Amino acid sequence: MKLTLKETKFLFSITISHRFKCVFLGRKDQLDVIHQGFYRVVHGTNSWGTAHSLKDVKPSISGKTGTAQTFYYDEDNPGNPKAPEVINATFVGYAPSKDPKLAVAVVFPRT
Repeated sequence: MKLTLKETKFLFSITISHRFKCVFLGRKDQLDVIHQGFYRVVHGTNSWGTAHSLKDVKPSISGKTGTAQTFYYDEDNPGNPKAPEVINATFVGYAPSKDPKLAVAVVFPRT
């Protein structure tokens, strides 16, 4: 499966090499809310959604963006209380939105 992100500077080529069985330990109505939320992050009606730039990618993608804060590790001074904070941008998602066959997790370190 090849995904091309339209109008961005990133192109991804994804090869599926492992298959996993996913098990959700909740009720179907809870899973439906999660699916709807992931879909709206990409395809929502507002233009300021964090992943709206992916809305025209085929097959349709659903996902969630986020950030993860960590601190720079200085090997020479591992207990440094003034270590700078490092922000990592994240995206997790799946495609196609209606019948997922592929799951992806991406971390953009130090963004």
